[in-house]
Amino acid sequence: MFKSLLLFALTSVFFNSVYAEPQMVRLSSKVASLGLGGGSIVIDTQARRLYFIVSANEAIQYKVAVPQKSDDKDWYGYTQVVDKRWMPDWAPPASVKAAHPELPDLIPGGSPHNPMGPAAILLSQDQVAIHGTTAKMRTSVLKGQAASFGCIRMLSEDVADLFQRVGVGAVVLKM
Repeated sequence: MFKSLLLFALTSVFFNSVYAEPQMVRLSSKVASLGLGGGSIVIDTQARRLYFIVSANEAIQYKVAVPQKSDDKDWYGYTQVVDKRWMPDWAPPASVKAAHPELPDLIPGGSPHNPMGPAAILLSQDQVAIHGTTAKMRTSVLKGQAASFGCIRMLSEDVADLFQRVGVGAVVLKM
């Protein structure tokens, strides 16, 4: 575990020049009107932002990459956090394996090639998570691209921050 945390810390320092800290923002009237409580998450796919709600009027805003429009796992609506995993292993789902047959059957947690990054926040949607990313895929988050196979992709620094804040059972709304 210590080795994984050290690797993550070094990676964070290396990428600090292109990393902007998450910002505390005022919720839009549209999101505030939903009445979601503190600890909830709202994913705005058009804005390519994830909001961790702190209070009735404030949230922490993070940049994200969202699912590709053609992906059959693209979903909208309410779900919830069912588990949180630090340095998770990753086995590519069938849809990813079909598109990238060169991938191994398992990429261990902590590997620089693991697309989950340092943390995965698992949702009640089938095989969908909010997770970090590899160095190679950071640009998709920084540019807010529709790039994933169903998951919400964050910068590794941001998912580590969110991982500490969000609880299992938290409400997640993707709109």
